[in-house]
Amino acid sequence: MQRALCLLSIVTLLAACGGKQETPTQEAVPLAPAAAAPAQDSASPTTASVTPAKVPLQAEQQPGPLLPKMTSSSSSASPVKSVSKTKTKEETAGNETEKQRITRLAATVLNPEGISPLPAMAYKLAKDIPDRLEKLYCYCHCHEDPVLQHKSLLSCYQDHHAVDCLVCQNEAKQAWLDWKDGIPVEVSVKEINLMYNNGNPSPSTPIPE
Repeated sequence: MQRALCLLSIVTLLAACGGKQETPTQEAVPLAPAAAAPAQDSASPTTASVTPAKVPLQAEQQPGPLLPKMTSSSSSASPVKSVSKTKTKEETAGNETEKQRITRLAATVLNPEGISPLPAMAYKLAKDIPDRLEKLYCYCHCHEDPVLQHKSLLSCYQDHHAVDCLVCQNEAKQAWLDWKDGIPVEVSVKEINLMYNNGNPSPSTPIPE
């Protein structure tokens, strides 16, 4: 009997407990605080736009001081007139070389065109040795002639005098042969003096051009 009562008490108690039994509520778990964003390192690069610093211009790119505007010299300054200086004969002779001097003297010899063959040959020879002829006395005595007044044998070939003068022609031919053989002009002077004046000095001294 007691056993039955105990079982009934247990059943009644279980029933009572079963009606009041509530599902356990889930205790809220507190959330962990969100991790703070790491502080940006001042040294690390950022994606923010950076305004580039102005680079100073190089020395050659920097604007220099303004230069004054140049004006044409032809418009502002009056033209300078060139003053031509005419050189005297002595100045020209002192500055030229021996080759230039021979060329200048040869240009004074008369052109042999239109002259008969024998005299023309003498004029051609004279063009080769004008510097020798100016040191030779002409034994046709044209130097003493008051009309001709020749300075030397070269003067005879600067006009038509040698065209009809065999003395002028023969002297020029002898002087040219000596020149071709390399004989000094002083020897030519002695030879011509021997031919026309028995070896005596010429009556007058030739005057160089």
